[in-house]
Amino acid sequence: MKLSSKYMRKTSIVILTFNQLDDTKACIDSIRRFTERGTYELIVVDNLSTDGTREWLAEQRDILTIYNDENVGFPKGNNMGINVAAGDSILLLNNSVIVTENWLSLMDECLYSSDRVGAVGPITNSAYSYQDRPVHYSSVDEMLRYARANNISDASKWEPRIKLIGFAMLIKREVIEQIGLMDEQYSPRFCEDSDYSVRILKAGYQLMLCNNVFIHHNPSVSSDISTTTMQEHLTESRNKFRDKWGFSSTSEMDLRPDLRSRITAPKDKAIRVLDVGCACGAALLELKYHYPNAELHGVENNRFAAEIANLFAQIYVGDVEEGTPYTDQYFDYILLGNVLEQIVDPLAVLKELRRLLKPGGELIAGIFNASFYQNVHQLMIGRWTYTDSGHMSKANIRYYTKLEINDLFQQAGFSKIDFTELVPQISDQDVRWIEQASRLTQSNQSHMRVVQYVCQVMKEGSPIKDQSEAFNNLNNEQQTNEALEYIGQLVKEGQIDCSDIIEAISQSKLEDKPHALNQLAVYFYKEDLFLYIIPLLQHALVMTPGHRDSIYNMAFILHKAGGNDQALQYLNLLAQDDDETKQLREEIMSQE
Repeated sequence: MKLSSKYMRKTSIVILTFNQLDDTKACIDSIRRFTERGTYELIVVDNLSTDGTREWLAEQRDILTIYNDENVGFPKGNNMGINVAAGDSILLLNNSVIVTENWLSLMDECLYSSDRVGAVGPITNSAYSYQDRPVHYSSVDEMLRYARANNISDASKWEPRIKLIGFAMLIKREVIEQIGLMDEQYSPRFCEDSDYSVRILKAGYQLMLCNNVFIHHNPSVSSDISTTTMQEHLTESRNKFRDKWGFSSTSEMDLRPDLRSRITAPKDKAIRVLDVGCACGAALLELKYHYPNAELHGVENNRFAAEIANLFAQIYVGDVEEGTPYTDQYFDYILLGNVLEQIVDPLAVLKELRRLLKPGGELIAGIFNASFYQNVHQLMIGRWTYTDSGHMSKANIRYYTKLEINDLFQQAGFSKIDFTELVPQISDQDVRWIEQASRLTQSNQSHMRVVQYVCQVMKEGSPIKDQSEAFNNLNNEQQTNEALEYIGQLVKEGQIDCSDIIEAISQSKLEDKPHALNQLAVYFYKEDLFLYIIPLLQHALVMTPGHRDSIYNMAFILHKAGGNDQALQYLNLLAQDDDETKQLREEIMSQE
């Protein structure tokens, strides 16, 4: 065996325990089995276990144990482990986890793939925030076989996120040194991982979900913690998070796969997407993972949430009802996640969003169902209990049935509406109640099971199909933007060059061909495609000598390129200056 000069990074694995000895043994046994010796240290913080855990830990020679005299909770317990850790990175790990083959080396590979990556996490069988996967196995051996097939080095499986769950979070030491320890105000539990995720993002780092790392998670709660007490802790921590950051750790950090999954464009297409009410931008960030060439935009009136989204997308902070800054026919897709319920004039907003869609573009909206059985039941017993989010959110000022949704979209100019129904799990008792309520009204009961509709509508008008159609549409006022974008995309992809463009314009049915060449020149200037501009303008002047727009644009681009003498020569070809030409001439002369 030869010694290696390559530096071997070390990970400090911090595990909190409070009873659950069998879980702890299974967790640590799996670490020893599937983690290379010398690459990690084990630190256990015991929160006053009484089931033999402390005695078992005392017998272990490869574990550094901290014995607490009280249950200090998750944030403080993790901080105690971090404070004694010696590793280059820190892994916060629940004792209800069974790790798998290659788990740590693959997460480490992702963590150190870039200076920008600050923390990473794995996928699992049971978790929230869409970090779980629908896998089925009936034994540990079956689980390990699944993990062995999944856990393979593959950078394409690294997915950027705005939040990672603390059941297994691997963090660079430099990140902890920069942002500090976990916030202990969240003790005993809940939201400390969401808080830490936000702090990592705000420090300029990325969070990555390793879809190529699967570990087993068996979430369990100590038997002396009642469901009521746990819910109280959860509510208290969520309130603390909102007070600290100004947005929710749940609804405003939600990925909204119900909307994103309806986008059917080719994965490599350069689509433009607007998310209205984008919150922290979780849906936009996930969309970027699936559509790496997408141009991301969002509208959000909560400036605190918008600060997070603005880290990776172009966000307009404002109220969509007061208008948007975007040009006509700009977007391929617009997402509207349960925003119509919170809008005073939904028809005006839908008309505005329709203006922003390209012909053939799609609007995808999530809209809660007013006739969902829980709403009906509340009314029938004389109650209406508002919640912080969801179908009975206190932010909602409007409610819609399927019929009203259909009418609203038709009034906004959308003709064909595709409805997808989201139906939650319903208990047998509630099913019987729905059946009884339906008999009272002699109506179909199916709509009462639907908590939310996902509505997908397309703007009438077909998108440009080919190159010839694009050039012929340059003088079509309704299709100009679409045509320019189509041609620009061909140029960027190297499919056509200047000679191709000039030939296409010459052979087109356009009445004003010099005008079309100038349109392209102006568009290429905005898109930084400078090499194409002068040849197009020169050809426009060959077609129509003395063409005023061609002369002005040629002078403008030469001036911007530093050719002031040549720019003046072109301006002198004009018989008379208008205000715009005078301004350009004065600007050039001031630099002589």
